[in-house]
Parts: sequence; C-alpha cells; structure tokens
Amino acid sequence: MVKMLKDQDMITDILSFEKFLSTMYHTAVMEAYSDQVRNTLMQAHNDKLNNARKLFTTMSQKGWYQVPLVQQTGNEIRVRPTM
Repeated sequence: MVKMLKDQDMITDILSFEKFLSTMYHTAVMEAYSDQVRNTLMQAHNDKLNNARKLFTTMSQKGWYQVPLVQQTGNEIRVRPTM
C-alpha cells in the first residue's frame, strides 16, 4: 500500500530543503572570489530566503509552524514557548 504524504509533510520537507540550500549558498557567497560569481550566488541565496519565507508564512497561517514568542525586558530577550 502506498502511503500518501499530507500537505503539511510535503511543505515541511520543502522548507527543510530550502533551509539547507540557503546554508549552502551562504557558504558559497562567503567563499566566492569573483564578483560576478558572488553576485550570482547572492541572487540565488536571496531567492532561497524568499522561498523559505513564503513557505513559512503559509505554514504559520495554517498552524503548521509554531514560533516561540519573544519577550524583551530591558537588555534581556527571553523566549517563551507558544501555548
């Protein structure tokens, strides 16, 4: 029997892959010697960041991605788990 992935599972996998690619592009940008190559890699990196943001927004709106709330008091930042 073939098990079908749910939409949430698929979008979670895609977001994970976008994060991985973003990390790889970031490293490549940092190590690029040529300005032309660096600029091309930076554009690809920005594309991955934008894709990840869209996926995150969709997941968040559907309740599939819970982000801890951040509370700032003075110079401290505390992360509160979502309820």
